[in-house]
Amino acid sequence: MFYNIENNCLRVMVNDYGAELWSLYDKRQQKERLWQGEASVWPRRAPILFPTVGILRDGYCTVKGVRYEIPQHGFARDFVHTLVACDSDHIELELKSNEQTKRMYPFSFSFRSVFQLEGETLVQEFRIKNTGDEPMPFMVGFHTGYRLFASSGSYELILKNQKEGLRETRRLDPHSDGSTAKMIPCPYDSVTLHSAHDSLTVSMEKDYNLMLWAPAGRREVVCIEPWQGRADVQDTTHELQDKPGEVLLQPNSTCIFKQKITID
Repeated sequence: MFYNIENNCLRVMVNDYGAELWSLYDKRQQKERLWQGEASVWPRRAPILFPTVGILRDGYCTVKGVRYEIPQHGFARDFVHTLVACDSDHIELELKSNEQTKRMYPFSFSFRSVFQLEGETLVQEFRIKNTGDEPMPFMVGFHTGYRLFASSGSYELILKNQKEGLRETRRLDPHSDGSTAKMIPCPYDSVTLHSAHDSLTVSMEKDYNLMLWAPAGRREVVCIEPWQGRADVQDTTHELQDKPGEVLLQPNSTCIFKQKITID
């Protein structure tokens, strides 16, 4: 099922399957800013990454020595999430642990996805609560795809840290032979996708890792992905709670992971 929220600037659609952002429409410029999932390029739009990000080494992890197989980027994107609240400019959906999730990940949790419109900004939050009685290790991330417009000419990614005065500019190169992916340990708190004719900014509140990704040789989409955690490398431990970037959430505690998307 699809849900819509809007204000004077933006119209947003959310799919309850995966609590996935499905449309981010700029009403002022009359443009769809979210990638629309063309199957021949990249079939997803903005999947949630939880309770892992990237690919696990050898396809599995261990918890207290017991083996669990978790698919690439976790499983939250592949379940229907339940509507909790919805009004004109706000929507909230929830995934709770169940028998299926516990076969992959043996922890009790509540995962809430919150979408709030504030003028020209969409605030997207993940609220992760440990509803079990033991510490819960996890990783979490966004994988939001943004539409590129061929008529807008070349694009740049402008990375900034406002507090520390840092700035870095990267030119998009969509013509490489392989998939373009770059993980940046992130001293930045915002990334602006900019061309001569359109611009949007993704803002982050914490020192997340930042994944920048585009399909090989394509010009239509780029993903800006704040992650808490990282994909496994060859020497990564299998034990879930010992993986780099893992959050260890105590029982009855909640962790909030947030991004803001502003149409400039």
